[in-house]
Amino acid sequence: MFSPELHLSHTPATGLQPFFEAIQKTGKPKRVRKGEVIIRQGSPSTFLIYIRNGAFKTVVKTPRKNYVLAFTFADDIDCCPSALLNHRSNTFNIEAILDSDVLVCDFTLIKKYLGSEEHMRWVVSLLLHYADFLETQLIELLALTAEERYKKLLAHQPEKLNQVPLSLVASYLGITVERLSRIRKKLKS
Repeated sequence: MFSPELHLSHTPATGLQPFFEAIQKTGKPKRVRKGEVIIRQGSPSTFLIYIRNGAFKTVVKTPRKNYVLAFTFADDIDCCPSALLNHRSNTFNIEAILDSDVLVCDFTLIKKYLGSEEHMRWVVSLLLHYADFLETQLIELLALTAEERYKKLLAHQPEKLNQVPLSLVASYLGITVERLSRIRKKLKS
């Protein structure tokens, strides 16, 4: 659940070359089937995933409703950062939307690979990306209509958005599928 601008494979642009190398060296390949939960709400947080290909959704489950918070795609990482960094349980689920290939990266192994100083640089960078993502999400949720948020998704990630079922996009926007269909129809006219 990170900034869509993170793009780890473009590390010279992000300054995360050592981290990208660490996840490539320490990560264990795993195939995640559509619908499979790879990070479970309430379970101990000990690893992050690097998405080689595929797509995931971040979902908070409550007694009344499930809320889609975000989507992540190839060349991004996903985890519950606050839980991972504070040695707590995950606060949400991360579930595959498509059959996906990931690297499961044990947090302790990454720290050992990077060394203390480089690890701290990476943690600060990770937190800055995460804070930027959350701040943007909050502002958009408060300041934009569902239609404006959908237009923004289309403008920034049209090919990635096509991978996500409309029911999940509607849930993310906080509207019904019927309302999303009307918005899509209006935008096509």
